[in-house]
Amino acid sequence: DYVTISCEEDITQAALRKSPGYSSKDDTVDIIYKIDCGQRLELLGDSQRADGLTWWNVEWNGYIGWMADHTGSGRTILIFE
Repeated sequence: DYVTISCEEDITQAALRKSPGYSSKDDTVDIIYKIDCGQRLELLGDSQRADGLTWWNVEWNGYIGWMADHTGSGRTILIFE
């Protein structure tokens, strides 16, 4: 299954993180890559809940990590196909 990063609601990039949730206050440690909106990612497994959000294990261009499907304020990040 695949998802696409939304370009709606002023989303221009989404952070691919090492683990679900905001595990580090230092984003330079936790963020693997910032992926531009419109990019398609492969879903690798079940979701996990962390920090009040649903996080998905995804792969994009050889990078594997976690991405929330919404922002903390409720804006949609991932569009499910």
